[in-house]
Parts: sequence; structure tokens; C-alpha cells
Amino acid sequence: MKIENAMVDTGYAENMDATGIDQFERAIAPTKTRRILRIETIQNELFQQDIGFDELQTQFVNQVRRGLDKDGNYGKRSYGMKSYLMPKIGVVKPLYDAATAARSWEDYKSRPQSDYADREELATRGKDVQRYLLTLALEECLQRDMPMQFHAGDGEAPYIILRNQDPYNLEEVVRLDKDGIMRMPKIVPIHAGYPLVGKAAWLSHLYTNCYFELSIMTPLVHQGLFHRYMQVMEAVPLSKILFGSDAYHLPELYWLAGRWGKRYLAQALGVYVNNGSLTIDEALEAARMILYKNNRRLHNI
Repeated sequence: MKIENAMVDTGYAENMDATGIDQFERAIAPTKTRRILRIETIQNELFQQDIGFDELQTQFVNQVRRGLDKDGNYGKRSYGMKSYLMPKIGVVKPLYDAATAARSWEDYKSRPQSDYADREELATRGKDVQRYLLTLALEECLQRDMPMQFHAGDGEAPYIILRNQDPYNLEEVVRLDKDGIMRMPKIVPIHAGYPLVGKAAWLSHLYTNCYFELSIMTPLVHQGLFHRYMQVMEAVPLSKILFGSDAYHLPELYWLAGRWGKRYLAQALGVYVNNGSLTIDEALEAARMILYKNNRRLHNI
């Protein structure tokens, strides 16, 4: 398939350590990998420790900076971050109030999981301290012109709360308002917001800093890919559509994603050529942008 680059979310390492991830990267050579740092990888380790809020905040920021700038992502640097918060709490609003976050941290430590009545209540455990840490991470990404990915597609039931997965729940982090100013960091709703593809596309249409990524649909919804690609290109600028596979476990899924992704993308772009919206050269350039150029620009590769 001649896959030149793979963006790897190391938050799904399945108990591999740095040696295992390095071995995986060598095994898929000459394909190069660039790592994405998962907020929860840092957060979950810290949440197991009996530490005060100030220490929590200091350690979190230090680990984020090490992961983005040095060797804190299993021995290498990162090219962006990812959050899994939306499936838990729904609407994600940045939080800058340290006092509110500190109270949330103390409540988190004082109330065990058994105190929560159901899975939805449990999912909001430590909600405000998690929003605060996410906001700190967003600020670090903004300073470095790095993107923040958000899980935004219904691919992992019954472990998530499906009704929380509305892409519009990300509007406040896309804006990242502070002191009356909308800063607009690079935000990527991962997994096409599927099945709410139109909402994810429209969010990307309205906000210049919000991108659209095609995984989960590609390859797992292959029979409808042509129509979905047409729906995406109806709203999202071609310069902001990112190819993605979200394949896992089976190597054949990566192969299928590459084959079917290019097949149905070609069909969709062919419609634009046939109706005179794009020339053949423009369609070929659009394919290059979607398949790799937009990703390189977004992640500063």
C-alpha cells in the first residue's frame, strides 16, 4: 500500500512498554510513525497517587511538556495529543478555575467508585479536575501549534455513553475562550463523529481551526464510504480533511482502509470532475491533500 506515515495513538498500547512499541515501529518499516500523546495515559497514573492538588497539577504539566518536547511518549516526542473525555461527560467546557478543580480532586479521592449509583454518575467522577487538566494540556498544545484530538465517534460501546458523543459537544474547546478572546487551537474530532458525520463536518466548516478526520468510517463502513465522502466534501474545505483508518489488531484492516479509502475517495472526487467543479489536476491535488498533505501541515511534519 506504500503507507509512508502513520500517526500512532500510544494511549492504546495494550500493555506494551517502550521496547514493544519500538519493535512495532521497526516491524512496519519503511513506514514512519509519529506518536500522539494521550492525556489519560498521564492522568490515570497520577490519579492512582495520594498527592495534593498542587502536586497533581505540577506533575501533569511536567509530563505533558516532556511528552511533547522530549522523550515522554514511550521514549520519543509527540506530534499532538488526544483526549477521551467527551464519551464520559458529553459537553466539554474548558476550566481555568484552579479552586474548583482542587475541590473536584479532593472529592475524587474521598469517594470510591462504589459510592456512585450508576455508570453515568461514575463517568462524571472527577469531572472538573479532568476538565482543568485538559485545559492545561490545550494551552500547551496551543503554544506549540500542535493539534488536540478528541474521541468523537461511536465505536466502543458498551464502554462509553453513546448520547455524549455528539460532535457539537466540542464547540467550547474549539473556541477555547479566555478573558473574552477566542484563541482557537487546532482541534480534530476523531472518527468522523460517526454516525453524526454531518455534525462533525459542519463544525469543521464553521471553525477554521477544526479539522475533519475519516477514521472508523474507513474501512468499517465501506459500503457507504462514497456517499459519506460526498457528504463530508459538501461542507468541509478540502484543505482540512484528514485520511484515517483507526484499524486495530488485524493487519488486513489497514490494507482494506488504504484500498477502500482511495477507491471511494477517487469516486467522490470524480463526481466533482464530471460536474465541472474541479479539473482533473485539481482533483488529483485534492486527493494528495486528503491522503497526506493536510496531515503533514497539521502536525508540522
